[in-house]
Amino acid sequence: MNAARIIVFFLLRWLTFDYYFQRKRQQGKVLILLFHKVSSNNVTHYKPVPTEVFEKITSYFKRKGHFTSFSKLSQKQYSKKQLNVILSFDDNHKELITNVLPVLKKYNVSANINIDTETLETGLPQDNIRVYNALNHSSESHYSNSTYFDKPISLKQNEVEKVFSTKLGSLKKEERRSFSNDVCSKLIDSNLSFLDQVGNKNDVELFQKYGCEIGSHSHSHCMFDNEDEEILKMELTTSKNILENISGNSIDIIAFPNGRTNNEINQITTSLGFKTLLLTEGERDSFNVIDDQKNQFFRLNMYHQSFNESLAYVFGMHNLLKKLF
Repeated sequence: MNAARIIVFFLLRWLTFDYYFQRKRQQGKVLILLFHKVSSNNVTHYKPVPTEVFEKITSYFKRKGHFTSFSKLSQKQYSKKQLNVILSFDDNHKELITNVLPVLKKYNVSANINIDTETLETGLPQDNIRVYNALNHSSESHYSNSTYFDKPISLKQNEVEKVFSTKLGSLKKEERRSFSNDVCSKLIDSNLSFLDQVGNKNDVELFQKYGCEIGSHSHSHCMFDNEDEEILKMELTTSKNILENISGNSIDIIAFPNGRTNNEINQITTSLGFKTLLLTEGERDSFNVIDDQKNQFFRLNMYHQSFNESLAYVFGMHNLLKKLF
């Protein structure tokens, strides 16, 4: 991170009195911070939030906000005088045990953990994670497959991660699997040691024992709005059943992969017993207003590499700077 960028976001925090007025305007609302990977490993694609940054974020909102949970919200247990905060995690990375749980314990904070249950069965990450892993570890210069791309894709271009993410988002479940397998076979040898480690059944039990709320993130992390109703119901019920068998509790939280849903999907999801529907940020305020009729919550995707830039993003200053410059 360059020095000018560091200075800009430090000054923003100082000039806003540690975002005092921004926090004051949002009191009584709910901010849900969405994390995926939390690690100090430095990679090019699918960058994790550094562990040190995650701890600073947790410490900041422990002091400046009020940590809560979805079950407490349903019981009207939240602060009307502070900003309510929930930490939410998707994708079942093993690093949640090594890097996140110790921080949660240190600050006496629980979290929402959403599991793609196929990872529990195979011990392998989702299709999109496999592709990002292959891009990070490959020495190849191009990827070619006329089924997916009209021309070879340069792996040296700045937007390569976006190119592959867009393609993954356009494919149905079986196509995603075929695509990810092809990418891995062409960019990496047959050794699977380059793949990220994922959590297992014992890890799910450990998070629940600590007081975290377990939710579904589907079974295979397919894009729900690409699939027909039969696949959609299978993804939801399979994941729900597996997690309920592990936890012994009802699983009623669903975090839609990539936040991809619509009214029809929401209706199917709630008919299967899910009560809390988690999305990612849209073209709206990422601070949720607590509403008796509302079971949908927007989450703010955290990915910045510094603490001060993360805060600027949370409180809307990051987007303001983009518009200005």
